[in-house]
Amino acid sequence: MSAAMSIRSASFVSTKTQTLSTTSGSTKTVIASNGTVYGVSWIDGSNIYFRTINDSGAAGCGPTALAITGFVPSDIVPTKGGGFLIVSGSTKIEALDVSNTCVFGTRFTIDADSGTNVHLAGGGGKPYGLAWDDGSTIDIKGVQTRTFGANICD
Repeated sequence: MSAAMSIRSASFVSTKTQTLSTTSGSTKTVIASNGTVYGVSWIDGSNIYFRTINDSGAAGCGPTALAITGFVPSDIVPTKGGGFLIVSGSTKIEALDVSNTCVFGTRFTIDADSGTNVHLAGGGGKPYGLAWDDGSTIDIKGVQTRTFGANICD
């Protein structure tokens, strides 16, 4: 009988490369790739931050801060234009557009009610699918969904 082989290779092992926030209590960090860079977003106090990093973990743009109330990132996906779309469900279901140069764009409401376990799929030139739990037991135990075209507003 041969010895067990690990599927983990030393070439895939990485080490921590940098600290993005030094404030204790930073919460709800999300990350996604647009195929060129990774977009990382987190809440620190009353600000949302966004930064890009490359494949080796080196910093790109940011961190850029935006003073924001009632928005806690729960998921992030790439957009058609190379930026990112961040979603939140803390006070209502919302989205925040940010470019791959760390410029915050439009914040818009998707649903006026709050939700938990807000998750987004798709992006990068493909349509988006959004799902969340609205906390009710009216239909399918409160699971809600919404879809968007590749340009978000279609």
